[in-house]
Amino acid sequence: MFRQKGNGSRIEASLVCLSVKDLVPLWEKRLHWDISFPRKSDDIPQEYAAGFVYFEDLDADGRKEIIVLTGNVNMFPTMIARLDPSTGRELNLYLHIGNLSRLSFADLDGDGKKEILGGGINNGYHEAVFVVLHGDLFFGVSPHTPEYAPIGWPAANEAAYIRFPRTIVGDTFWMTSSDNTYQSVDILAREKKLQVWLRDFAAPVSVNETQSGTIGISLSYDFRPLRVSTSSLFDAVARRLFKEGKLSRTVDAKYWKEYLSQIQRWNGASWYSAPVAMTQGIREKK
Repeated sequence: MFRQKGNGSRIEASLVCLSVKDLVPLWEKRLHWDISFPRKSDDIPQEYAAGFVYFEDLDADGRKEIIVLTGNVNMFPTMIARLDPSTGRELNLYLHIGNLSRLSFADLDGDGKKEILGGGINNGYHEAVFVVLHGDLFFGVSPHTPEYAPIGWPAANEAAYIRFPRTIVGDTFWMTSSDNTYQSVDILAREKKLQVWLRDFAAPVSVNETQSGTIGISLSYDFRPLRVSTSSLFDAVARRLFKEGKLSRTVDAKYWKEYLSQIQRWNGASWYSAPVAMTQGIREKK
């Protein structure tokens, strides 16, 4: 269970393990990490708010570990921690520069161990990201710009870290939705594919309501971009903006081919364009 006290930036949150028999606390893990960002002028609190808890056997030893996804109480870092269920001892820790949403787990490389899949936004690059971690071997800090460099944290060893640029349609909504962002991932195990869904923009439909224009990026299990799917709202807005002269080109198959070639993947030292798998039909309608 989570235990939390205080409010705002003064929150103190802990993960508490209780005995099944009499609910006596067996151990308590405070969600507190001392991380220094010397190039950030903001006073970043070291407390992390209660988030999501998962139970997965990531080292394939027959016993499930505890995986905690928790965000800073009012600033940008997100932490993923893997804990020993018997003691609460930290086994692995990953610092992400920006928000991450809920996690998924799947064995993508066929080694019998599950990877951790998640996504969100990278604050340094202001783009939606998709992250895959080695389930029992992850550590370090995500890719980041110099402004967000923490002291004493090694570069992480992600299985994959992918940035998705915003489309030319989403760029026109910069006033109402400043960045694109990750929504979810579908794991298509039989096809050995991943479908990563992104919110490209939020379009106002009334004074108090917006609707999201979404796109889906299909990836192979080795993270090559395959094709793009789009929502009906995205298509309708793209047609309207082109008709109004607000887009310089039509959003067609040629555009999507170019878009896929602009997706960036991190190799541990620099960014590169992931090779696009040449499949028939570059775009599918959602």
